[in-house]
Amino acid sequence: MENQNVSFTYENKKFNYRVAGFITNNGKVLLETSSKFWNMPGGRVQMGESSIEAIKRELLEEMNVTPKNITLIQVCENFFEWMGSYQQELLFVYNIELDEDCELLTKDNFKCADASDKVFKWHDFASVKNLNCLPTCIYDLVEQDNSKIHHTINK
Repeated sequence: MENQNVSFTYENKKFNYRVAGFITNNGKVLLETSSKFWNMPGGRVQMGESSIEAIKRELLEEMNVTPKNITLIQVCENFFEWMGSYQQELLFVYNIELDEDCELLTKDNFKCADASDKVFKWHDFASVKNLNCLPTCIYDLVEQDNSKIHHTINK
């Protein structure tokens, strides 16, 4: 299948349009890891897809869940070096509510449905500051009032 991600490379620079879900439960946030850092569930937006459609698709693919409520809480512009190239990322972060009877709320950690190297784990808000998290807006999300939309630029 052809890659439909809204992502392009120009010389040694890459742009990505991404979405992420900020999923919380009883003072804990759900994060995933597949390498040396923790991040929020999500992924790249595909051509012709809205950011809300993308987060719904990603959560269904990765965790086999359909969110109950989805609310935009952060727009994050990230600029960084990754694997030898300059990266620019536009990230829409959504607060995700799951149904009360969703089985993921009772699991401490579990593997990703579409990638066996990804692991999801619930972390206490207070412990997140001790983790290596990317993007760094995760640190703000666990501390700030997410009842309004925030905009951050990380260079």
